[in-house]
Amino acid sequence: MIAKRAFTLLEIVVAIGIFAVAITMLLEQRNQSLEKSYMATQLVKAQHIIDEVLAVYRLQPFSKEAQDIEKDYAPFEVKVDVKEESINIIPEDWRVEFLSDEEEKKKRVILRVSVDVGYGSYLKDEITENLKVSTLIRLIELEEEEEL
Repeated sequence: MIAKRAFTLLEIVVAIGIFAVAITMLLEQRNQSLEKSYMATQLVKAQHIIDEVLAVYRLQPFSKEAQDIEKDYAPFEVKVDVKEESINIIPEDWRVEFLSDEEEKKKRVILRVSVDVGYGSYLKDEITENLKVSTLIRLIELEEEEEL
């Protein structure tokens, strides 16, 4: 008689255990890949938000106060901070012929606009990362034009 050789219960349990560990590791790698891809996408979106907010200040830099953000950037958290900056060195193209004239000096106001965008990860609803950009903008006060 030929004896049939079959897997023992122990061999089947070990095989299932190895299979389960392999599947778990593959799923973990997939989740990490998705999380990194999501965070990269969020970082790009945060940079676009910063560019959009700074464009408002670059196009109309006439206020020393932080402007209210009119657009809702949810789920991003956007904070804007505007401060008057005192800079000792004025670039050559910003210089005026008579630097001693006080009125001309008052026209050369430099603003530091800082935009801080917070965003969360794919797995958590809370803010886990921040992207902060700070730039200098020259405040230009236009004089009223005389009518001809």
